Amino acid sequence: MVGLVKKPDFGISEATNFREAVSAVENYWMSNPDHIKGDDWVDALGGDLQHQFINGLYVRMVNMPAGMVVTTKIHKVRHPFFVMTGKCRVMTEEGVVDIVAPYQGVTEPGTKRLIHVLEDCVWYTVHATDKTTPEEVEEEVIAKDFTELETKETK
Repeated sequence: MVGLVKKPDFGISEATNFREAVSAVENYWMSNPDHIKGDDWVDALGGDLQHQFINGLYVRMVNMPAGMVVTTKIHKVRHPFFVMTGKCRVMTEEGVVDIVAPYQGVTEPGTKRLIHVLEDCVWYTVHATDKTTPEEVEEEVIAKDFTELETKETK
């Protein structure tokens, strides 16, 4: 059972920018010994995560339970996403939006999200790739940090 964590003494609006703010949130979470890292939330919170490889496409499906708050990794490749069921509030550098299924969007390079799942959500992402494992795809499409993107953009 995952315990509740004391509310941090800072807010997103107090940070100078979204990247700093979301990093502060993640650092706060990681300082808690009960913090769930990576895809371990699937078992801990009763979610679901599936990977499919079909004709040069990687399809990732996550089923996130209501009440979950999560940050995503930093995307370095433009790709489509689909929210098939549910509702969530999503914060990015662009601002805050409520996504209500059915919904289709495009993730731009540099995107990192803070997501509050308001109703159980089924969220799909799709990537064109010749890779054959989720780990290989992640290496190809996920930045380790924002400086990796800045280095790529200046080349």
